[in-house]
Amino acid sequence: MPSNETGNRTITSISYRKKKKQYEVTFGLEKVVLSEDRFTDYYLYVGKEVPAFTFHQLEREANEEKLYQYAVKLAIGGSRSSYEVWQKINAKAQVGQNPKEIYAHLKKNGLLDDASYAEDYAEMKSAQGYGKERILYELQEIKRVDPAILEKLEFPDEETKAKEYAVTIAPHFARFPLSKKKEKAYQALLRRGFSPTLARAAIADYQEDKESTSRSLERDFTTLYARYARQYQNYELHKHLFDGLLRKGYKMEAIQERWEEEQCKQSKI
Repeated sequence: MPSNETGNRTITSISYRKKKKQYEVTFGLEKVVLSEDRFTDYYLYVGKEVPAFTFHQLEREANEEKLYQYAVKLAIGGSRSSYEVWQKINAKAQVGQNPKEIYAHLKKNGLLDDASYAEDYAEMKSAQGYGKERILYELQEIKRVDPAILEKLEFPDEETKAKEYAVTIAPHFARFPLSKKKEKAYQALLRRGFSPTLARAAIADYQEDKESTSRSLERDFTTLYARYARQYQNYELHKHLFDGLLRKGYKMEAIQERWEEEQCKQSKI
């Protein structure tokens, strides 16, 4: 109850809400509801006289309880870095709530641990076949984890993972000539997060499917020849056609051979 002289409050009762894991602290006609964590931050008992400043602090924390419980769920979920938790708390905070204080409370209670989070994240992404460079980029630039933490992470079997991924994506590039197949696979490995050295080693054993490449050359030659023949003749047709097919990765010898076949065909028409 309030004291007429000091403005202090006296605790008249304390009850525990088991289902919600909250404490209801009553001061006569006034009351505040606190989480277990917040309640244990104060030494509260029936009959204790609480200074006005502390009472108003309890009121403010009670007002923030919903936001705090939201913050705790984010933190213990383990799927977000400290930075991401802070971003969500700050975005959800309403007028009169203090997200910085809630964030500090989470840290004080050990609910935010970027070192453990980074290890779990790296392990999960590695298991999904991602390389070290992409994982570190995401942790530092997106998750905003301290670089000092990232320096301690380990990435075993990077070479094996790169080769396994190269084998997985090889069928997607089967119709391309070997040089183009390697180029596309190399870029895919870089995007996946493997270093240039590992990417080159992973595609070193790629072989060309000559039958598939021959079919692709026939298809691309026919398409480009029909397109350029409508606009160019002789040298210009030859130049644009060859340039287009070389960009696709076909060998000069194969293109030249197909060109000569086409010229023979055209001369008989």
